Amino acid sequence: DAPGAPGKYFFGTGAEGPASMQGSYLRVYLEDGSYFSVPVSMSTTAREVCRLLLKKRARIEGTPQEHSLYVAQAANTEELFERRLEPNETPLALQEAVREQGNLHQFRFHLRRDNRGAADDDEPSSPDALDALQRRRGGAGAKRKNNKSTNDRKSGAKSQQRDAAAPAKPLSRPSSSGRRW
Repeated sequence: DAPGAPGKYFFGTGAEGPASMQGSYLRVYLEDGSYFSVPVSMSTTAREVCRLLLKKRARIEGTPQEHSLYVAQAANTEELFERRLEPNETPLALQEAVREQGNLHQFRFHLRRDNRGAADDDEPSSPDALDALQRRRGGAGAKRKNNKSTNDRKSGAKSQQRDAAAPAKPLSRPSSSGRRW
């Protein structure tokens, strides 16, 4: 992309001119529905994005280690596929790969506070490992509709606890959170 193209900015200033260290902004949605754009490069990791967001937003409680970056993509009007990014994954590289495939519409990053217990820290997040984990737990990995009737059936705090404790989903699986954007 050419310097000064929409969505681009420069790290260099003044006499340095357009610095070779140019990057992009990554829009990340918060749980309250608001969003922030943070400066990133192709090598910025998900953990660094969490750190930048927490530094930018003093009202977000916790540390970067207590938060995770999630990627979500709507497959259609009823299904939302999402997964938790590993701390060393690079969100901008992921976004660019999705853009090259022409699937960037309905694609978002979300910052969420981790509510996992210590026993969940060892849970794998790869698709194969999640399949095995779901089989052990008796889950068939059935698709869950993300519509108003599903949301209406959920009951308050119990539903929120269950959603927060759900393992991260790869993009090839529908979200069980019932969240809409």
